Amino acid sequence: MVDNVEIIVRAGKGGNGAATFHREKYIPRGGPDGGDGGPGGSVSIEADRNMDDLGCFKGRGLFRAGNGQSGARNKKSGGRGEELVIKVPLNTLVWDLTGGEDVLLADLTQHGEGVTVAGGGKGGRGNVHFATSTNQAPTEAEEGTPGQERRLRFEMRLAADIALVGPPNSGRSSLLRSVSRAPVAVAEYPFTTRGPELGAVDLHGKSVVVVDLPGLMPGSHAGKGLGNSFLRHAQRSGALVYVIAGDAGDPIADYLMLREELGLYDKGLLRKPHVVAVNKADLPSVQAVMEELRKAFHRRQVEPHFISAQTGQGVMEVLAESMAGAKAAVVEAAGVEEEPVEVIRPKPKARKG
Repeated sequence: MVDNVEIIVRAGKGGNGAATFHREKYIPRGGPDGGDGGPGGSVSIEADRNMDDLGCFKGRGLFRAGNGQSGARNKKSGGRGEELVIKVPLNTLVWDLTGGEDVLLADLTQHGEGVTVAGGGKGGRGNVHFATSTNQAPTEAEEGTPGQERRLRFEMRLAADIALVGPPNSGRSSLLRSVSRAPVAVAEYPFTTRGPELGAVDLHGKSVVVVDLPGLMPGSHAGKGLGNSFLRHAQRSGALVYVIAGDAGDPIADYLMLREELGLYDKGLLRKPHVVAVNKADLPSVQAVMEELRKAFHRRQVEPHFISAQTGQGVMEVLAESMAGAKAAVVEAAGVEEEPVEVIRPKPKARKG
């Protein structure tokens, strides 16, 4: 999945004004009649629900709108340059890198939502505008001005219901594969997940989108391993599931590492609803230390859930609790309580006599 690209956009140049004179039979000294040049086309970005990622921009560096046409005789204005509309997936952030600093231009979350990022150049005036009482036959006309050029970065953020975060080889990909049809890679070596992987899970009759993010390790915030740039997708998820391998050298240290890396990337991630899932509970080695691990998490006021991505043990329960936490967070953020369900009961029949 391609979720981050840079491109250059260039709006169209304005058309040149014309320096012409009226020519007609029996009118030997026609005055200036040069028309104005047309404006150049602008460049805009528009969100499209039919796009999955930003892969179509790979290998394409420059996007140009049409130039305005030049003016013509008989005061005819040139045509407007063709507008360029660049389609991007939903939940794409558009950053302007032109000035050396990243400036957010738009956060496109709705289908058809758009923003103009480069204005077309102005058309030049024809010589008809330069006629005066002392200069009735001007030969000068203006050239059109160049259109704006900008260097942009598109950053797509997946709006998943649940994001799986964890160290390498903690079993996140196996978990996603066990509950969905996502074609994720699973292997014994680290970093089999090279990019975010999406899967749809049927949870109590409702489709829930789960994203598996590449593994985090100490120093990911500084670029170690695959870095932590993929955590941008966690920012828009409803809840997080910390997936920790129960047979790791120190599961508690892995949990603390995840919290640290998340906080260094965005402290808001620490406030998201989350569930701690200790994976590989089907292994005898994990079962032998289960109670010890539970007590260690309890000392940190954390309730761990022991699951097995291999057998499915506890997986759906973890996802259900994550969704419940996400829903509660939305209600709390809105500052309203859930409305009670109105129960319609039939009126009792009146007794006869």
